Amino acid sequence: MTKEAMELHDANNELLGHWTLDVYEGDIRRERLPFRQRAWNLVADARWKLLRRPSSHYHRGRVLNPLVETITGTNLVTTVGKQLILDRLFGLSAVGAMTRTGVGTSNTAAAVGNTSLTGGVFVAYDSTPTRSSLTVTTVTTFGTGTANIVWAELGMDNGTTLLNRIAPIGPFTKTSAVSIIVTVTLTQA
Repeated sequence: MTKEAMELHDANNELLGHWTLDVYEGDIRRERLPFRQRAWNLVADARWKLLRRPSSHYHRGRVLNPLVETITGTNLVTTVGKQLILDRLFGLSAVGAMTRTGVGTSNTAAAVGNTSLTGGVFVAYDSTPTRSSLTVTTVTTFGTGTANIVWAELGMDNGTTLLNRIAPIGPFTKTSAVSIIVTVTLTQA
């Protein structure tokens, strides 16, 4: 065996994140789904309840509200987030899966040592995250009555461990006049 053959490594070793904030007027209204998709959602919900996991809506109607603005950027996976991934991968602890997205008020630049959001307001994912190839996508809706604060940072957690942090994202002040759909993707690049 040659030395080159023994030095195999994964040239794509970076976990990259991207986020999108879609700001809509008012509370989110969605197009009614066809009967077949509504029926599939009911079956999926029943299955998830048997597994004692959060409800999962695989099909959602198109948003009918006027889109005010779209803001995008990249995010940083924290050191404690990477530790959580390894712990879950190898069953080293009973840490829970990521379940929610939060926003906070600190516009200090994201750093790998971050462990929390300042004044964090967290909301559960709209549905179970999805994976396509090497990309996981989460979607969270912050309605008109939720997180009406100055948004300067964003992150996902499981109630105890911050997986990633995005900052600064503004700052801007969310009011009850808008809803924001936050989409976060993590890709093994």
